[in-house]
Amino acid sequence: MRLKKLEVINTIDNTLIREIIFNKNGLSLFVDDTNKGSGSNIGKSTAAKVIDLCLGAKSTSDIYKEDDTGENEVVKNFIIRNKVRAKLYTEIDGMEYIFGRDLFPRGKCFINEEICKSSDKFRDDLNSIIFDNNNSKPTFRQLISKFIRLDDINENNLLKYIPSTSNLTYHLVYSFLLKLNTENYDSYDALETNKSLQKEINVILKKNAVSSPEELETKVMLLNSSLEDLKETYKNLSVFDDFENKRKHINELTHKINLLEEEIDYLTLRKNILDDKINKENAKISNIDHSSLKKLYDETVSINLENTLKSFKELEDFHNGMINKRIDILDKNQIEIQNRICELDIKLKSLKEEFEQNYTTFDFEFANKFEEHFDTYNQTKENYIVAKDDYQYVLKLNKEINDNLKIANNSNTHKESLKDIEMNFNNYFSLLTNDILGEKFALCITDDKEKFPLSITGLNGKLGTGTKKAMISCFDLALIEYAIDKKIKMPYFEIHDKMENIPLSELENIIKKSRTLDSQYIFPILRDRIKDLGVSDSEIVLKLSKEEKFFLI
Repeated sequence: MRLKKLEVINTIDNTLIREIIFNKNGLSLFVDDTNKGSGSNIGKSTAAKVIDLCLGAKSTSDIYKEDDTGENEVVKNFIIRNKVRAKLYTEIDGMEYIFGRDLFPRGKCFINEEICKSSDKFRDDLNSIIFDNNNSKPTFRQLISKFIRLDDINENNLLKYIPSTSNLTYHLVYSFLLKLNTENYDSYDALETNKSLQKEINVILKKNAVSSPEELETKVMLLNSSLEDLKETYKNLSVFDDFENKRKHINELTHKINLLEEEIDYLTLRKNILDDKINKENAKISNIDHSSLKKLYDETVSINLENTLKSFKELEDFHNGMINKRIDILDKNQIEIQNRICELDIKLKSLKEEFEQNYTTFDFEFANKFEEHFDTYNQTKENYIVAKDDYQYVLKLNKEINDNLKIANNSNTHKESLKDIEMNFNNYFSLLTNDILGEKFALCITDDKEKFPLSITGLNGKLGTGTKKAMISCFDLALIEYAIDKKIKMPYFEIHDKMENIPLSELENIIKKSRTLDSQYIFPILRDRIKDLGVSDSEIVLKLSKEEKFFLI
């Protein structure tokens, strides 16, 4: 895949904002043409970010938002107001592909003017078209980030360019890029699954305070042995077999006794209330005010023309009769309650006798002592069951791990030996490092999935920041030259940012060497370095300044 052209369009009035035509190979430079110093926020990095968005980068806000300066409201509003869209024209296997991306929030993604249903579908299609990868792993962004180094992590790290990524994932990525094995990547899925399984085993081992499945097995055996010893110790005690039943029976009896006593207390309270009511009713008969009642009777008779009222004596008898009827009802309720109390007293007495006959002679001192041992037995039994279940589960997980290893071993068939691949790659890499850095370096590859797959060795120690950036250029360009030679389907371009950190002598070597390569090398450069580096006008594909920024605003 090669880049042909980038267009940035105002879709509201269908006008072209920016067009960048890339050189087919060699250098394609973005120049900061500011008169003095470096013109920040003029759009050098923006151009690279727009290309990245056309190739599936996640957030369009990266165009107008920086961690240190925040949002550029002018650029943001311009993009939203004019519905700005970018189109990246590319050539893949002799065919033109156009990858489009709306730069405003919630915009669409396009491939050859056809809208993609989602950003995930867009990346999956890019993975298939650009890398001929129809698998879910490695992901498109894991691969393309190797060719577009823009953020601090991936532009400053030579080999570990993907944030927070395991060694196993790097094995998968570099295996794909260097074609270390066949197209079957089941082995990496199996090994990735094994990592999760092993973590689960480690949690179980830690919970059981052991460091290996073998130690867990021994712990299970010891717990079982302790359990049998406890059984043997108490098997001659007749109370052992039914101790739990006895303890349960004691609790049940105590509960029933408590319930009966509570009910008796409640009924006794009701009986006392009835006694009080009966006494009050009886007092109404004995303490009646006859003179007041007689006066009330006489007044009633005087206004009753028909004189239908009975005699005062009959009225008095009626009054007392009503009181007696209420007393009779209360007496009846009282008798019923008393009968119930007597019934419950009999049951309570029976339960207390049962408790006394069976358990008051029970040696509670011994019972407490035995209960302590009984609890030890129960705790040991519980620990044994838990440890045994954990051990069985660990065995199951280990079997799954071994099965996955068989899949990995069967899938891990190299087209070429690792040494052959190393040698072929280093034909390009060592030459580039010698020409650019003045020292030969070599790539080393390991198939040990526990280790990082690649390492670089040279004659001297660690590289400085500038030299390290130059080493990144050497490695990335060597990978593309190797891919072109092996006809591996991948991007044949490299986009870097912040090349000003590279020493001038090494940057000059990079530029000279890039002109001889078949790949495209795209990066920004300051105006005051152009003359020193001998950059030609044909190698400059974009000029920006404070007067002419990327979006022309």
